[in-house]
Amino acid sequence: MSESPSEFRIGRLGLIGLGLMGAAIGQAARRRRVAGVVAGWSPSEATRRKAAGFGAVDEIHERPGPWLAGCEIAVLCCGVGQMGSVAGEVAPLLGDGAVLTDVGSVKERVVADVEAAMDRAGAKFRYVGAHPIAGSEKTGPQPEGAVVLEGAWCVITPSARSSPEAAAKVRGFWEALGMRTAEMTAGAHDRALALCSHVPHMVSAALLLLQDERSLSLAGTGLRDVTRTASGPPDMWAGIAAANSAHLARSLRRLAGLLEAMADRVERAADPAERAALQELLEEARRRRESRFPAGGIPESTTGSRNTGNPAGPGDAM
Repeated sequence: MSESPSEFRIGRLGLIGLGLMGAAIGQAARRRRVAGVVAGWSPSEATRRKAAGFGAVDEIHERPGPWLAGCEIAVLCCGVGQMGSVAGEVAPLLGDGAVLTDVGSVKERVVADVEAAMDRAGAKFRYVGAHPIAGSEKTGPQPEGAVVLEGAWCVITPSARSSPEAAAKVRGFWEALGMRTAEMTAGAHDRALALCSHVPHMVSAALLLLQDERSLSLAGTGLRDVTRTASGPPDMWAGIAAANSAHLARSLRRLAGLLEAMADRVERAADPAERAALQELLEEARRRRESRFPAGGIPESTTGSRNTGNPAGPGDAM
């Protein structure tokens, strides 16, 4: 499929990792002609083969090397726990004018790790953290369309060390891929994502661990739908939990309090007043869902629009 070229255009884009998000970014950048050349690297031969087969790159490489020198923008597309070490590996290879960004679903830890790696390497490129909130429970390169960037949120998290010019370039890049952008601090991002993405994954896992053999054999679409994210890679999610442990643990304890309160209402639901109070809780939950996900979908949005305040509520993280 071909689309009109974006007004934003760079000569060379580097993808440092070609898994689910790296491949999706490459596909979108090529389709929208955001970059003259999309070059990518993965240490896995199988991943390189799939990414090439799905049209994610113009050039594919087995390791970081001189091919990175001409990249105007490079994107770290690896696990949050690896981003610091990978940034240190590629830092000496990026040109002075390059801008580095990432796809990490945790920002405080990643920003600190990447900036520390830059200092150790004496790097002169610029870095601006980002999180495109458009993944899925799948892993590895997927056919085009498996990850939809268009209309999804990308949170930009400039630090005190990020130049306004670099932040504008990173914002322009994600918007050229069709995303909506919001800017916030790394801490504000991590608190929000703990609530709307990381807690739901842990709840999905907990709901499955709650089942016994009989209940699981009788489960239908309800359990299937609310536990979709539990199919995500456990090593990746354990890494996310470790990187966002304080915000995630606090949010899980808030949820535990809500569940305790709901259990009390359920226990006394024979009382009409208690049943009415429980119904009010359920009605408020339904109202919130339908205001964010009308008819079970995602609200329509203006492609590539900018929102520098708080987004209405991002979707899945990956």
